[in-house]
Amino acid sequence: MKKCKILNNSRLIFLSVVVLSLTACAAVPVQPDVLAIGKQAAKAYQDKNWALAEQKYSYLISQSPNVAEIWFRLGNIYAYTNKPEKAITAYREAVVRQPAYGKAWHNLGLISLKQTTALYLEMLKNIKESFPLYAQVKQTTDALIKILEQRRANSKATTKVKMDTQNMPEAKKE
Repeated sequence: MKKCKILNNSRLIFLSVVVLSLTACAAVPVQPDVLAIGKQAAKAYQDKNWALAEQKYSYLISQSPNVAEIWFRLGNIYAYTNKPEKAITAYREAVVRQPAYGKAWHNLGLISLKQTTALYLEMLKNIKESFPLYAQVKQTTDALIKILEQRRANSKATTKVKMDTQNMPEAKKE
């Protein structure tokens, strides 16, 4: 019960930030349809209806492109739908608008790390062991894989701790 209340409060706070940002950035008063679309976007995101959420957040960006939180949400949608290039672009837009946006920087770094790892794995498939830099490429690839494996292990440990402390309030990801 507490978790639902915390999650509802987080959604309300996020929606309030978006609405206030839209109001502050607009030269004219926010149109009711923008407010309704903001609610629809948040609901679609919450329900993991990524196609609808993408459509709604894209519209919100067209109406108020300077709101970092909207770009962040769109980046998350692209990350969830395996569109890393679009996710990177959206996260970059978020940090351009709000340079101290830690979550956006974190997600941008993580997706970039995954892409770099994939690039190095592809490189290893295609270069010969006789290539002068092969050993360095292999070493870098192994290090990148190790970093991702450690993150996964830490994530699983964090999940276990959260499950062990279900009755405690926890932070909600936006």
